[in-house]
Amino acid sequence: MDGPAVFRITVAEILGEHWSPWLYDMAITHRVGEAGERLTDLEGVVRDQAALRGLLDRIWNLHLRIVSVVEVSRGEDSHA
Repeated sequence: MDGPAVFRITVAEILGEHWSPWLYDMAITHRVGEAGERLTDLEGVVRDQAALRGLLDRIWNLHLRIVSVVEVSRGEDSHA
């Protein structure tokens, strides 16, 4: 990852929107997965690889199970 990119990180829990500032202002949305599990999607701009690692560490520290990490878009469209 050379610069900013938009990521969507899905965790297998319902995470309250009040966590957004602590998670680098990621947008928080909830949905039900294919197997009926409750999921939270975190989506937003991550400035670089170190920031992505920091974000994943914070999710880990909350004892949340990470279901997926997807790079949605990259580069100038990411508005860092």
